[in-house]
Amino acid sequence: MIFLPFTLTKENIFTEDSHPELLKIVHSCDQPGWKLNAHSHTRQAEILYIAGGEGIYTADNMPYHVHEGDIVIFNSDVIHSVESDVAAPLDVWSVTIQNFQLQGLPPNHLLPDRACPVLSSGSRRAVFASLYEEICWQRQREQAEYAQICHMLSVSLLLLCYQLSKEPQNPAAPQTLELASRVLSYLDEHFREPITMETLAAHFHISASHISHEVNSAFHVSPINYLIDRRIRHAQWELASTDHSLKDVALHAGYENPSHFSQLFFRRTGLKPLEFRRTYTEQDKNPRP
Repeated sequence: MIFLPFTLTKENIFTEDSHPELLKIVHSCDQPGWKLNAHSHTRQAEILYIAGGEGIYTADNMPYHVHEGDIVIFNSDVIHSVESDVAAPLDVWSVTIQNFQLQGLPPNHLLPDRACPVLSSGSRRAVFASLYEEICWQRQREQAEYAQICHMLSVSLLLLCYQLSKEPQNPAAPQTLELASRVLSYLDEHFREPITMETLAAHFHISASHISHEVNSAFHVSPINYLIDRRIRHAQWELASTDHSLKDVALHAGYENPSHFSQLFFRRTGLKPLEFRRTYTEQDKNPRP
């Protein structure tokens, strides 16, 4: 027998004008290699639960490898993207919530700016899974009081994530993270230049194998793959935002050979560069309601 009385506390982690509102729930699974290009949510936070599989989420140009049991949190206006693993496709739940503010944080933020967005659910994995499943079940059936139930469940989810964010998460060793962050910052700044592992080794005065090991340990991505992803993200932005020629887009992304650039772009996105431009333009002209 367990008997645990509760004492009402006046402590409130929300500000007085907070009224959390659940906007949507999404369940994505059984899609090997699926990708979602860089985007953000204005005045909305997104909370994801990785129910299975593996993938790479990128937030503010920093890649994070995720797997079963991880919680991924994107504050309002954080630019992020995702790429599912082909061999182990992501099974991921997502809820989007707005109109809340935690004490000491900006509106619609669950984490401080630049904090690692990936948390481990640990022993509470089953709790997180059941919350998402129950919200989805209630929404699909629309029985009496379903909206209020979904709202309360989403607030519970939000508070559990806030509680989880305060627990130790076994981050990478400071030395590893410091070097790896310097390498990625260098790649962000010099991605247009002809960079190889030998280039990085010469710049940082560290062996290429050591640099590769440190970056992989900290961010689960190789320096060269990060460089390619960085170039492709820039090319996507330029294709969607300008009318520059394919040759110029390739050159601005660090590729002198447009044909090689097009092949690489297709392998990374599933679309040829000009197909991507047309698709984006059509979506912009015909936005979803």
